[in-house]
Amino acid sequence: MFRSTPPKGPATTRRKLQISRVGTGHGLYRRSAEVPYPDVVIRQMWPPRVLDSPGGITLGYFAWEESTVPQHIVEDFNRYLDGIGVTSEFVKTALRDAGVDVPIEVVSNGVDRPDPNARCDAPELEHLSRFASCTSARASLGKGRRPFGRLLRRVSGAEDVSLILKTFPNPHNLVGDHLAELRAHHLDPPDVRWIDRDMDEASVDALYAIASCYVHPARGEGFGLPVAEAMAAGVPVIATAHSGLADFVSDATANTIPTRSSQLRRISPRPVRRGLNPISSS
Repeated sequence: MFRSTPPKGPATTRRKLQISRVGTGHGLYRRSAEVPYPDVVIRQMWPPRVLDSPGGITLGYFAWEESTVPQHIVEDFNRYLDGIGVTSEFVKTALRDAGVDVPIEVVSNGVDRPDPNARCDAPELEHLSRFASCTSARASLGKGRRPFGRLLRRVSGAEDVSLILKTFPNPHNLVGDHLAELRAHHLDPPDVRWIDRDMDEASVDALYAIASCYVHPARGEGFGLPVAEAMAAGVPVIATAHSGLADFVSDATANTIPTRSSQLRRISPRPVRRGLNPISSS
């Protein structure tokens, strides 16, 4: 018997809804709650917690977007896990290079095709320009702040273009500061629509429905679910073909952003990482 115990949080309700759509999966999910010591436990948690699993076999599901993995995670995985499913070849390589020696399989991420008929009444989307570009960021523009700044500098308010930036609020969200800084150094800043709140599934689908393209200049991804969703929605994609994105982003599937890698300066006791910088085209 498998045991499914999703962590508590904003995503729990949506996860239960998704499980309910999978025929026999919903019945298995309900039955698993009654099993104190299951044969198999699959855990997806952050931070990873694997030492207290009640399962006879414990598997992890793991995504990672940096080139090095902290040693304490490596040690816990080797000591307590029987195997790991990961989201991309990049994550598998990062774990192996860090010293993880348990079996690792790339299982990728499931991708639901966004509803092309979805609609959203968000006030930020009123009176959009004819060409609407959409992008997302988890907490800040850290993954792509430099190329995002270049994009703002290349587009002016006189052009018929709107950039929709979707984030969610959290204590580390610095997007407002970054936008203010970028706008302050632009003589005629472009039309940027910043949506900084949680949205339901239909509203997120609507963002893809109205987008003329999806821009994702990330420096690192464990997979890159928004990019895959945009592709599934038939939206042209502009993205880096690096890290987890390299499994499905290429010149054949997207407009790829040229990149180069370099060793980052050591600023803490953590291992030195390899960094990725999108290259600005002339």
